[in-house]
Amino acid sequence: MALVVVVSLGLLFRACPAIRDGVPGQLVQAHREGESAARTGLLALELWRAERSSGPLAAVQLGDAGEQITTALGDVAALAPDTEVDAARQQALMATLSDAAAALDAAGAVVRGVPTSTDVDRELARAVGAFADRGGP
Repeated sequence: MALVVVVSLGLLFRACPAIRDGVPGQLVQAHREGESAARTGLLALELWRAERSSGPLAAVQLGDAGEQITTALGDVAALAPDTEVDAARQQALMATLSDAAAALDAAGAVVRGVPTSTDVDRELARAVGAFADRGGP
């Protein structure tokens, strides 16, 4: 009986990416989530600019993308890297996620009609490019 429990727990933990992959796996997951959210925000802004999406819909999409980024940022900040390499990757990913969050906030403001001093299209495209350039942590 005890052997069955031990084997079952081993299989369960092995199947969980956060436990199986440790900090590097969690960084990769947060990177993917952040890149997906930034791309979603960029598409929402492009569709709104092309008048293929309403302002309220674009605002909701940008808000949801911002929440995804914020969640990923919190997850990355909570990690306790074991190595200097993982710590450096954590810091770099946090910077990229922070830039993406700021770009999404600015894009949301533009869609809601709030004047901003930044070129939100360029900033959001740059945030997406930063994820692509990193290719993962």
